Amino acid sequence: MKKYINLLPPEEQQKIKLAKLTNEIFNFALWVGLSLVIFILLAFASVVYLKNLSGSFDSDILHNKLVLQSSDNDRIRQEVSALNTAVKDFQNLKAQHYHWSEALVALAQIIPREVQLNGLSLDRKTGKVEILGEARNRETVIALWVALKRSDFFKDVNFPLTNLEKPQATPFSYSFYINSEKLKD
Repeated sequence: MKKYINLLPPEEQQKIKLAKLTNEIFNFALWVGLSLVIFILLAFASVVYLKNLSGSFDSDILHNKLVLQSSDNDRIRQEVSALNTAVKDFQNLKAQHYHWSEALVALAQIIPREVQLNGLSLDRKTGKVEILGEARNRETVIALWVALKRSDFFKDVNFPLTNLEKPQATPFSYSFYINSEKLKD
């Protein structure tokens, strides 16, 4: 390695050292300034980019709000409303439902073995029941009438006198109403 010997006077050597130091400080300041300018430009570019991105998000939000208010959403709301109405109607119908099977089972239990039913008609609107048949004798016809009158399921049981015309093989017909209060849930 070569070593140089500086033969300049010490004042000149001091000037050269100061010039080198000044040059290094200048270069350092230049790089710091240039870095600061680049940083400021990057920060400004980031702000502009984020503002554009924010504007894009705002337009996306507005578009999504319009989609939510669109006809598809209105159609879905109408369908939900229609379903809610149907459920309410179903609940109303269920509240007004009568279990006719309970009354028919009670009627089957009331009818004596000596009785043959030839006809049965039910009117859902009025709750009227008409039965036609034939009994072995008058006593059986009367027993059927008494059983119908005593039942909680039936009311307003009529007793036509034509049911008593024949003592044997007696045809009969009764009309009565189902007690709707007994049949509700």
